[in-house]
Amino acid sequence: MAFHLNSTYLENVLIKTANTKTQTKRSRLARWYDNRSLYEVTDEKILKNKRILLVDDVITTGATMEICGRPLKKIEGTVVYIATMAVVE
Repeated sequence: MAFHLNSTYLENVLIKTANTKTQTKRSRLARWYDNRSLYEVTDEKILKNKRILLVDDVITTGATMEICGRPLKKIEGTVVYIATMAVVE
């Protein structure tokens, strides 16, 4: 996707800090509570004053995108956008 957007793909800047079981059977609140600090940014300088696009394969409750976006939004001058391939009702 980054190629088509003429953008840079950074694989190891936002990392998951622990292994978790599948979240597909859990409520939005349960997902959010268990994953509050599950992701961290490895190098904030790279992302300072950048527009960031988070992409997930599917959004069910939105908790994953919220949890991933939280540490990114703390970086000075960043704007976070999200995209998905599918939505589950």
